[in-house]
Amino acid sequence: MDHRLNERKNYYIFLELFPCLWRKNLENDLAKGLLGARLSATDPDDLGQSSTARARDRPMSTPLKSATLQAYRQILYRRALHPELFTIKDRQIFRHNDYEFEAWIMAGQHLMRFQFGALNGTELITNGDQQLPQRGLIAAQQCVGEKDFDHPLSDDVNYMTTIQTESLPENLYTSTFEELTEFGKENEALMHFYEDEEGPCVSILDTQRWRKEVHAQSYHLFATGGIVIRSQTIFEHA
Repeated sequence: MDHRLNERKNYYIFLELFPCLWRKNLENDLAKGLLGARLSATDPDDLGQSSTARARDRPMSTPLKSATLQAYRQILYRRALHPELFTIKDRQIFRHNDYEFEAWIMAGQHLMRFQFGALNGTELITNGDQQLPQRGLIAAQQCVGEKDFDHPLSDDVNYMTTIQTESLPENLYTSTFEELTEFGKENEALMHFYEDEEGPCVSILDTQRWRKEVHAQSYHLFATGGIVIRSQTIFEHA
C-alpha cells in the first residue's frame, strides 16, 4: 500500500506532517472484540438509502468531551448508510467515469461512499453516539494507535486504509491545527470548525479523484486532550 500512496502528492504532505510506521496486524485487534461500535441489531437506516436525502437539523453533543478516544471506530460497510443517522455539516458528491463518490463531514466524524455498478462501499469514522446497523458490516477497528487494513469489496473493487492517532501538548496541537486548516483551505477540502470544552476543534476531509480510484485524507482534531485522528483511504476498481 505504501508504494501506491507514495505516487500521490498529498501523501508526501501527509507523511511530512505525521511520520509513522503503519504496518500493523488488524486481525488481532478484531479478534479482541473491537467490533463494539454500538451496532444495533435493527437497521434504523432501512428507511431508505438515498445518497441525496437531507439530514435532520438536530443538536449534536460535543464529541470527545473527556477525550475518550477508545469510543472512536473506523467502520467499513458493503452498503450505503442513510443520512438521517448523522448531523451532516457539509458534503460533496461526484461521478467520474464508471464510479460515484460521496463524502460527508460531521463534527468529529466523516463518511465516504464509493459506488461501482451495484456495489456500495462505505467508510465511517464515528464515536458511536448513534445507533448503527449491522447489515452490511464488514469490519470495525478502534481509532487508537497505528493500523492499516485492506479488504476486497468485490472481485472488482478494493479498499485500503491507514489510521493513526496521537495526543499532543497544547503548543504542538495549536501549530498542527493551524497547519492542517491552512492545508484544508488550500485544497478546498470539506471542513467543519467547532469547539469543545478546551478550545477549537476541526474535522477535515480532502479527496482526490483518479480514473479508477479515489484517494482521501481525513483529520479530526480535538482540543480536549490535544487528540488528532488521521486516516488515509483508497477506493479503487478494476
